[in-house]
Amino acid sequence: MPNGGAQYLLTKLRTTPATKTIPVIVLTEGQLDEAALKVLDREICGGPGAARVLEKSLQTERLFEELQRFCGFEIN
Repeated sequence: MPNGGAQYLLTKLRTTPATKTIPVIVLTEGQLDEAALKVLDREICGGPGAARVLEKSLQTERLFEELQRFCGFEIN
């Protein structure tokens, strides 16, 4: 990501009133260690961290399932 990583983006989203509660799904290039996952999962300025952390190599179906879940659609 230019100008920062997922942690930077989450902090910007959580400090902006209009985007503070939007669920964020982070797509990573590889598997993150436990410390990095905790950083993305932590509460930021009273808002939630990442709703999910998925690897970019994931199957498209998994991403769509997560998007449907957070948008309130039924998952078939």
